[in-house]
Amino acid sequence: MHGSGTSFREPGVPQELAPSTAAPLSAATDLRCESRIEPHGLTERTPRLSWTPAPEVPAVRRYEVRVAERPEDLDGDPSLLLWRVEAPRDSPPFVVYGGPELRSRQRCYWRVLALGDDGVADLSPIACWTMGLLSANDWHAHWIGTRKRDDDTSVPYLIRPFEVDAERIDRATVYVTALGLYKLYINGEPVSDDRLTPGWTDYRRRIPVQAVEVTNLVKPGPNVIGLMLAEGWYCGLLGWEQYGRREVFGDAPPRALVQLEAVDGRGETHRVVSDSRWTYRPGPIQSASLYRGETWDLSRAVPGWNKVGRRQRGWQPVHTFPPPLGRLVGQLEPAIRVTERLRPVSVSEPRPGTFVVDFGQNVAGVCELRVNAAAGAEVVVRHGELLGEDGLVDARNLRRAESVDRYVLAGGESVLSPLFTYHGFRFAQVEGVPEALKAGDIEALVLHNDCPATAEFACADTLLERVHRMVLWTQRGNMHGILTDCPQRDERFGWFGDAGAFAPAACQNFNLGALLTKFNRDLHDSRNDDGSLPDFAPYVPLGDDIVPRRGTPGYMDAVVLFPWSLYWEYGDERSLRESFEAMRSYLRFAEDQCDDGLWTGYRGNDYADWIALEKSDRLLVATLLLVRCARLTGRSAEALGEQAAADEAHLLADRAADAVLERYCPRGRFTSPTQAILAMALEYGAIPDNQRKTIGNHLADLVAGNGDRLNTGIH
Repeated sequence: MHGSGTSFREPGVPQELAPSTAAPLSAATDLRCESRIEPHGLTERTPRLSWTPAPEVPAVRRYEVRVAERPEDLDGDPSLLLWRVEAPRDSPPFVVYGGPELRSRQRCYWRVLALGDDGVADLSPIACWTMGLLSANDWHAHWIGTRKRDDDTSVPYLIRPFEVDAERIDRATVYVTALGLYKLYINGEPVSDDRLTPGWTDYRRRIPVQAVEVTNLVKPGPNVIGLMLAEGWYCGLLGWEQYGRREVFGDAPPRALVQLEAVDGRGETHRVVSDSRWTYRPGPIQSASLYRGETWDLSRAVPGWNKVGRRQRGWQPVHTFPPPLGRLVGQLEPAIRVTERLRPVSVSEPRPGTFVVDFGQNVAGVCELRVNAAAGAEVVVRHGELLGEDGLVDARNLRRAESVDRYVLAGGESVLSPLFTYHGFRFAQVEGVPEALKAGDIEALVLHNDCPATAEFACADTLLERVHRMVLWTQRGNMHGILTDCPQRDERFGWFGDAGAFAPAACQNFNLGALLTKFNRDLHDSRNDDGSLPDFAPYVPLGDDIVPRRGTPGYMDAVVLFPWSLYWEYGDERSLRESFEAMRSYLRFAEDQCDDGLWTGYRGNDYADWIALEKSDRLLVATLLLVRCARLTGRSAEALGEQAAADEAHLLADRAADAVLERYCPRGRFTSPTQAILAMALEYGAIPDNQRKTIGNHLADLVAGNGDRLNTGIH
């Protein structure tokens, strides 16, 4: 199994370059800034640059990185370069920009040269990154929205006509974010294909800003900028059953911040910002909920609402809001986009007028439906993973996540698809279409963070290939700004236990460098003062009797597992160093819960080996997890050159491991073993070398015996 970007090496050490005298020197490929291809709007003041050596790289001795403000300066007079540096062949994966301090809005072009004994190799392609707005003084926009109305979950239109007095536009960039979810248009065209922007954070801490190049959309003369604004994660319903919460991160209504900057042919900047000059009116989306779906009344749509020349009636002045507490930061992770369209594998009609579409695969996303119906007709699309005996969608496992999209039609042909929700489903049940639904009338749009795939797997055993495809689909269904536990029911939280366990494999399947970095910062935003963490982030307070603010061993461990995975898989020393004190603080919290090396104190909800066929001792599970965290923290300290901290962490791991052996393995064999216990003890470094073979054989016997019992139907 191998693919571009896949790491099978020690962290921080590039893959060896195979010497060859026959092939010409090859330059680097896959140039990335902050683990993304040509990111816009960075607020990291010292961005990290990385690349992949071309496969046929010969005797390269070193690389040279060049950065300039114009692409033509990269290969000309060296004095015109913004910065350049040489990197040895065995340098760390990231080269940290070390040139002059970067400015707001600055555009940086860069490329890599591969240098051998005889001179310069072929040059890499030119890549680019742009800086965002780095200071509060760069912002001239105000937060805007509608006035709050009780129980109003509709999605309004907001617009601002403007004029650019210039003969041509050389460059235009829009900086935009929301407390809620937004869709932005200029002259009737969406500014990007991104979905569910700006994503999910604890908006009281960080608010991600998207910077989008819109030079092709802004015209000399009259223009219109338009916005749709939904509740999303900011103030929409979050959580399950009777414990669901609204307005977790702030009060309704949702609000947006927009700043458009267009530079004309004379070098002058024309700025349009969100302020009191914007107006709004109701739109066709009557409600939008991440769990429940969307309801549209297309008779309320305003054709051309976001284009030049719209009619002025029915619009009201927007309301302006004071700035929120959260810091404005550039978006770290790749955007959520439609990454694939699935056609149905079958369409059935289990009862007259009700059609059930099978896409053959569980996905996270939405349906796009084409219909031609009379005005007033109502089309309903229900989503689910299962079918009942009657052939209809069985949505009981979704709990309160209704996952239903409703459309009241305005007449004629329509393409129906929601904008501010997503569902987990294999089946779609369609009601209300005037004619028999055909396979060509509907598609499933797969939505997730557009992280590039980095590995392929092929095997003669088709079962293993199917399992691998299942793993990939599971991962794709749980990348929505964070790494979630599930995409379908009324939960979809960033549970640390799930993500921490899956992170090593997940990083092999997709390049998660940017997304996991973002999620790691969500984790830090959720930390408690005593070093503990909740079980998930962004944290939704469902009540201490449901999910306490202080979490559980194995879940809180993500404070160690996330930065370690970033370091081990990508050589990301910066994330490791930024997280290091939090890792040590968590170990101090955990040690305070221990008595003679065993984790006897507070353990939150104490999930232990969650949903296991055979129950493991909870105290033992927690203590083994502490061994793992202490060992990895020690290795992290060694990687950072913090030997005293490494010795301290390893000493804690040794004390916990000794306590486990004394209490549970007094004669070299565990007294109450389960597969989970034995595997954890071996993997986490709790077993001395002279006992590992015995414990390993014991585990093999258990696996074989449990396999026999499973085959005979005992379990």
